[in-house]
Amino acid sequence: MNDGPIPIGYRLGNRKLIIHEEEAATVRLIFKRYLVLRSISQVVDELASRGVRTKIRSLKDGRSTGGVSFCRGPLAALPKNPVYGGKVAHGGQLCEGEHRALTEEARWTKVQALLASNLHARKIGKGVRNPSLLTGLLRDPDGRAMGPTFTTKGSQRHHYCITRLKPGEDRKSSWRVPAGEVNRGVLIALGQWLRAASEHVTIASNASAAQSIMEQRAAVAGGLPGMAVAEQCALLLDHRVDVPLCPDRLMVTIGNLEGPITIDLPARLAHRGSEVKLVIPSGLEPERQPDPVLLKLVVLARAAQMTLASGDADPLVSHYSKSHLSQLLRISWLAPDIIAAVVIDDQLSTLTGRRLLRAADMALDWKAQRAFLGFN
Repeated sequence: MNDGPIPIGYRLGNRKLIIHEEEAATVRLIFKRYLVLRSISQVVDELASRGVRTKIRSLKDGRSTGGVSFCRGPLAALPKNPVYGGKVAHGGQLCEGEHRALTEEARWTKVQALLASNLHARKIGKGVRNPSLLTGLLRDPDGRAMGPTFTTKGSQRHHYCITRLKPGEDRKSSWRVPAGEVNRGVLIALGQWLRAASEHVTIASNASAAQSIMEQRAAVAGGLPGMAVAEQCALLLDHRVDVPLCPDRLMVTIGNLEGPITIDLPARLAHRGSEVKLVIPSGLEPERQPDPVLLKLVVLARAAQMTLASGDADPLVSHYSKSHLSQLLRISWLAPDIIAAVVIDDQLSTLTGRRLLRAADMALDWKAQRAFLGFN
């Protein structure tokens, strides 16, 4: 076997891995509890409460290490180790090892599937309050990865994409652009490709299948702006989207089955005061339909307002509770331009029906409303 630390659950004998029964019980417990709890962090907490400790390793100078509580990093790596499934990594492939597995094949397979599922969920921001659309996909003009950050001014949170600097790199070389415009540009590019691809689907001797794929791609393109961020992230990952930021354009590379396709949008980086903004020409987006949920809320809000003014119950809202009616009334007092934006679907992608209903702190002042909802 290769030189290196002996994994917990094994000992070395005749240069082969032999199961260490006491430690093996710990490994099996980790596999079992991860399938139940479905969270590495929760497994860490449970092991600590049970007093389960890491492997004790003896050093050449007589000292020893280990015997402490598990922490998240090492524990997250443990169930990924192919050794516990009776395998070894060789040349990028998993091969059967000469040692015995510590867990049965079915459990090993389930754990690997759960690890992959949780990794995908983290990539698309599932369960995250403010997921970033382009995490892991966006690179600055110098080829460096960019990640999300934000600043807070009053009740407003402003999101940006910023260069992930390595230790020692000059901070002045960092790029920072508002996330909203970059996100918009990437979604425009993907929507354009989906529409174009839907018009050129050919499946030999199966016209109905081709028609179905065309309709599906067109539907996805049309619904793309209104999707939740997690759904948009999943779509970008499925199409292997890569986004290198350029000073004079936004390049969006899509990993098509026939080979990568690059879409160039005529965007440019412009300085606005001390900040760099990505400017994308208007008119690139296809015509979109208004959000039906937002439209319905506007109609119900108007009905609630008329009910309050006239004293006559409107059947549209008569069955709602007082608390829900008060929420609708807040919407009825929105600025006229915000209402118009909802009707013509010119609202920001962050404005949803849920957010509008839950905006309990929204002021009656129209200027404050525009700032609160992110309208210019």
